Amino acid sequence: MPTTLNLTSDQQKALDAVNSGRNVFITVGAGTGKSYLLRAIVYFLISAGKNVVICAPTGIAAANVGGMTIHITFNFNSSALIQPKRKKPIQRVTSPIKGADVIIIDEISMCRLDVFEAVVSSIMKAESVSGIRKQIIVMGNFYQIPPVIDGGQFDRKILTDYYGPSLGHGYAFQTSAWDDCHFLPVVLTQIVRQSDPAFAYNLNLLRVGDARYIPYFNTQSFPLEIPGAVRIYAFNANVSTVNDACIAALSGQEYENHTILYGSITASDLLVLPEPLKLKVGARVMMNANELPDPYNRFISLVNTRQYYNGTVGTVTYI
Repeated sequence: MPTTLNLTSDQQKALDAVNSGRNVFITVGAGTGKSYLLRAIVYFLISAGKNVVICAPTGIAAANVGGMTIHITFNFNSSALIQPKRKKPIQRVTSPIKGADVIIIDEISMCRLDVFEAVVSSIMKAESVSGIRKQIIVMGNFYQIPPVIDGGQFDRKILTDYYGPSLGHGYAFQTSAWDDCHFLPVVLTQIVRQSDPAFAYNLNLLRVGDARYIPYFNTQSFPLEIPGAVRIYAFNANVSTVNDACIAALSGQEYENHTILYGSITASDLLVLPEPLKLKVGARVMMNANELPDPYNRFISLVNTRQYYNGTVGTVTYI
């Protein structure tokens, strides 16, 4: 075990659950160190000689954890993954899943119920073919982005006909496959990105819709704009308007950077495709992702030497 690995008690509980060999569901609040925990889990699994497969519902989410999309990993097509006539989900036994000891699915909230059923069905089939018992670890927060149902192939109608009118958001936990996994749940509540316990506590109340947070935020509000403070808006259009005005107010040459698309792009990826990034020297920027570890040593290096995290703010000094 690396001497530089510092886990919170919640993170250690999650790691212990994984090391027990049971299927585990790890759910998190914002700033509780999920990315760091994921690297720690993979490190220990690989150290124990386990063959680990990591995947996520979208290309962006998969890239963030150094894995592949669920559809590529399991060789699924983009339509609804059910066989209505046979009343069962599609099964695909791919080489990575056949040889895996552990399958990790990140951002489980975005995994649609038919996709999750097909994943579990495929894993069970792979177990019978390979004779290797597969451990399933799912991570994510169901208070965040839900699955995309209304695709371009009449998915909602197909899924409603199959699952019934109570389809709702189509979360993975709505399926019998979720119950079949008998997940050991672990909840991460200790915030590592925020040192003020009162602020962290009330943020969690806000996250679950508990109105007790209201007096706290009312007392912490300020009637006038705070110079240099980060502004938060409900709509991207408002954000773009303010950002464009701030960039225009700076002197010097403006540089515009466009999104580069690569790999397998899904409809849900395109929904969050960022606008062109406009920058000048003097512009303030906020990172919205954690710096990835060394790609040649992605999960083994747990030394906490990354220069930026989700939420880190800086100023452009040179382009």
